[in-house]
Amino acid sequence: MTQPFLDLTPQNLSTGFRLKIPFGLDYKLQGKITTQIPQLLQEAVEQGICDAGHESGLHRVQVEFSSAGASSLDLEIICDFKGEVAELYNKLARLIQRIAVDTANDNGWDIPFNQIVVHRADESEVAVQRVAA
Repeated sequence: MTQPFLDLTPQNLSTGFRLKIPFGLDYKLQGKITTQIPQLLQEAVEQGICDAGHESGLHRVQVEFSSAGASSLDLEIICDFKGEVAELYNKLARLIQRIAVDTANDNGWDIPFNQIVVHRADESEVAVQRVAA
């Protein structure tokens, strides 16, 4: 019975844990995404966790630029917590997401969504294609 459980690779949160929360912002913020925005978001997440009453369980917050995605510039919010708040694992993940969205709203940062762009040929190309067909 123990081996099948261990094969599922359970995580022991009681000794401390890390939450990694991806967060994407619009390409319009390219000039600030690797400098100002991570610092502002880090401060907001730290303050938000403290305001929610979880300061004693927080060890560290980092916000780093992660990647230039197809539709967004992606950050990673990394929060290390003490094991004493392990029962709040999922609640803390949702809290961090809420803080990130609220911070984006407060600062006028657009949060993009996946898009499909369709380019139409101009009318002269369409006429040529019809004649050739």
